[in-house]
Amino acid sequence: MVAGIGPENSWEMEGQATAMGRHERALQDMKLQRAIRWISDRLQDEATADRGALIDTASRQFGLSPRQEEFLHHMYLRAA
Repeated sequence: MVAGIGPENSWEMEGQATAMGRHERALQDMKLQRAIRWISDRLQDEATADRGALIDTASRQFGLSPRQEEFLHHMYLRAA
């Protein structure tokens, strides 16, 4: 590889991949936190709101993964 153009060795490439993975996880965590805050705000305004519909809307609005959506179902539907 040409000096200064890219990773010099596989260790640097691994480090970049790890950093990108951490960044992606942090973004996903932020999306989930925003969705939780959004749902909680709606439930404060209207305690009898359809929790399943709120979860579906939040999932689309915040671009959540299926795993994150499942977490919200466990958090809000099993607690009800």
